Amino acid sequence: QQANRVDTLVGARRVDVGPTVIYGPFAWSIIDTLGIRATFELPYHLSGMASLRRYRLESATDAWTTALLRDESGASGRDLGTQLELRLRRSIGTAWRLEAGAAWLNSGSFGAIAGGPGDDLTYAYTQASWTF
Repeated sequence: QQANRVDTLVGARRVDVGPTVIYGPFAWSIIDTLGIRATFELPYHLSGMASLRRYRLESATDAWTTALLRDESGASGRDLGTQLELRLRRSIGTAWRLEAGAAWLNSGSFGAIAGGPGDDLTYAYTQASWTF
């Protein structure tokens, strides 16, 4: 039997597929994604990021691994949705960093057709980091 997919056991999800590990509609798997990201610096030690990314299955018969959905017939198509992510960070001295962000996933047609809820997702978070 041949495995033609990429599934991670461990590793960072944040890089391109979501703002935190807790929020995880996508993982490193066989997905086709195209996006644009802008980062910018603001006064008062603030920085920001905005990202818009489209997600599709590589093949119509592949699985959306994190949603545990698969349509082996391929009739549900490949569209997983489009995600908008926003983040704002503030550094306080050299040790502290505060961050707030949000992600909104406009659900694609695959989830609803393949038996998932098909609803849009909204996720917001705050965090504080202390480096020592």
